[in-house]
Amino acid sequence: MGDFTLGCLLGQYDGAQSFDVASTANPTNIQSWFISIGGTTRHFDATDVHSSAQAYKVITTSYGVGRVVAQIQHSFSNDLLGRAFPGVNTHRHDVDFWARVGTAADSGQFYQDFFLSVPKFIPYGPTLSNYKASPAYIFINSATYVRFVAQPQVSTATLYLDDVLTRVDQITLYPEWSFQEQARLMQSRHRTLGGKAHVYTWGKYFAYEVPLRFLSTSHAALINWWWERQFQLLFTLDTSDSESSFIVRIANDRQPIGGRVKPYADLYQGVLQLESVHDGRLSF
Repeated sequence: MGDFTLGCLLGQYDGAQSFDVASTANPTNIQSWFISIGGTTRHFDATDVHSSAQAYKVITTSYGVGRVVAQIQHSFSNDLLGRAFPGVNTHRHDVDFWARVGTAADSGQFYQDFFLSVPKFIPYGPTLSNYKASPAYIFINSATYVRFVAQPQVSTATLYLDDVLTRVDQITLYPEWSFQEQARLMQSRHRTLGGKAHVYTWGKYFAYEVPLRFLSTSHAALINWWWERQFQLLFTLDTSDSESSFIVRIANDRQPIGGRVKPYADLYQGVLQLESVHDGRLSF
């Protein structure tokens, strides 16, 4: 059993991290992503996907040449990191992504890395698999990026990529036993004069009630900042399960963390009310 975690998602709120944007053949960029234009062909893919409608498929023909095939610089002014954390330059950086290399012969010829981090090589797989990386705390500057690189040793190699979830300042939570996980339907109910009931349902979303105690001053302030700015967050119910993460916002109508825990002057408590942005998809 893993931990509960909560972290602030980076990226533009436009679906680009799951490549759920308007389909274009051989794109040169995908919203805030830079996509390599030399020695590659690029497509949106509707078959090798993780949780959403589209993935990114890149085929490289640059034999023996290292080439960036996808890169996002989170320090740009149009990205959350560039405008939401004024005066804060050092963050913990974590990323989850789902990927696979097309054939066994091409295994390990694509890799992911952060700015100033050790590359994480992607092996062959019949389906998309989850990969995690964290270079711990890094200094944010104009060169800060998350990127995917091809270095093929054969004439062609193919990478499938979806749901790249980069976040900063992730914290571990220890909810009380009264924690509740719920799913709520979006529906309208109507009953006619004759007594016949009609129910119209057009979707569902997830909701969580997360009671917290013994929060440090820094964690309490961070959660309240996320609530105030209504940032989108990645909430993970079990870090040992790659499919237990949801994109959420803090839905409290007032500051969620404010009460102190007796007899401590520097420990706080409160109840987080979280609601999912989607019905389980990891696009945002």
